[in-house]
Amino acid sequence: DTGLRAAHTVPWGVPAPGETPEAVRSIHVLGAGSLIRLKNWDLWLETVALAAQQQPGLKAVLCGDGPERRRLEQH
Repeated sequence: DTGLRAAHTVPWGVPAPGETPEAVRSIHVLGAGSLIRLKNWDLWLETVALAAQQQPGLKAVLCGDGPERRRLEQH
């Protein structure tokens, strides 16, 4: 924990009339990059898990490859 807190919250957005966010996007959060320890993907996974508690149905995808892949898949 860095002890830092966000100064602002970005809203989830407003769907176009007659459309739900699920109809517009099949992925809400995308992580992409080298799956190495330096990138701290564990924190990304924890953050997505917290967001999913507030936003049921949240869909997240982590794309990439690297030495941490197998371990992250088990997370």
